[in-house]
Amino acid sequence: LSLSLYTIKRPCLVAARTLGFPTHLCHRLAMMLSSGEPPNPYKPKKQKSTFKLVAMAIFAFVMISFFHAMLHHPDKPVDERAAAAAGLRVQNDAPPPPSAKAGKSEEPKVSGGSSSLRSEAAALGVPAPGPAPTRPFNVLLFVGNLAGDSKETRVMITVYPDWAPNAAARFKHLVESGFYDGSKFFLVVPGFAAQAGLHGDPVVQKRWDAKIPDDPVGVQSNERGTVAFVRDGVWGRNTQFFITLGDKNKNLDKTHQPFGKVVSITGRDGLPTLEKLYNRYRQKPQAETIRKEGDAYLDAQFSQLSYIERAIINKRG
Repeated sequence: LSLSLYTIKRPCLVAARTLGFPTHLCHRLAMMLSSGEPPNPYKPKKQKSTFKLVAMAIFAFVMISFFHAMLHHPDKPVDERAAAAAGLRVQNDAPPPPSAKAGKSEEPKVSGGSSSLRSEAAALGVPAPGPAPTRPFNVLLFVGNLAGDSKETRVMITVYPDWAPNAAARFKHLVESGFYDGSKFFLVVPGFAAQAGLHGDPVVQKRWDAKIPDDPVGVQSNERGTVAFVRDGVWGRNTQFFITLGDKNKNLDKTHQPFGKVVSITGRDGLPTLEKLYNRYRQKPQAETIRKEGDAYLDAQFSQLSYIERAIINKRG
């Protein structure tokens, strides 16, 4: 084969223009392939080996294909696995797979009892969770300083894992670990809700700040006496919970799924007891400040708050 650079240049330029290659770059490619000189019939030709000519043609084709892809497919998602293999970090804006699209929710994952959760608990310095509950169980709260009274009052809560399995497992883990002992009802609004669940020691609170997966909503309405975790966005539940004190909280049904309900104690409804929670501070105590400063902040500015002296699993009933 007797090929020359000029012979290869022409089909390369035609291919470049057909693929939409910029005009000025086409001219530059032509100069590169022809070394800037037009063919001269009177000048002796320098013979090039067939191997070099074929190699340059392949190189030109690869370059044209590369720039064509860059110009006409700028939004094509990058293969994350291939990029990771090459040591690159990329962030694609590609649409999620069909299983993750709206309208198809995943099965709720029950948090409790798995070896991975035990390892995570050990890493955080908190007690490992026991087996995830599958049947209803009772939690007994010993509440102090009701309406200024220093006497201890018992409040029973029945937890229903079928309402919210992740929340039930988390609440059981927190109670068994003694996390709620000493926790104060820092937000009490009559006819609406009573909120507690922040530890008095900021260091301990930080250890338990890991959030749990969401449970499906709408299984049980937020009616009077129900107990639910405070939720802040997706996977936004950790330790804070509230007890509904009124009948007008059904607007929370789309975002907050109850996991338990206050039940009668020795023939009495537990709710009248909860309505005696100290409520003159209303919403003045700030959760974020409690999280950072703990009981030092509450004792200095809100010393009359009702509180949970201790919380236990009532195995007798």
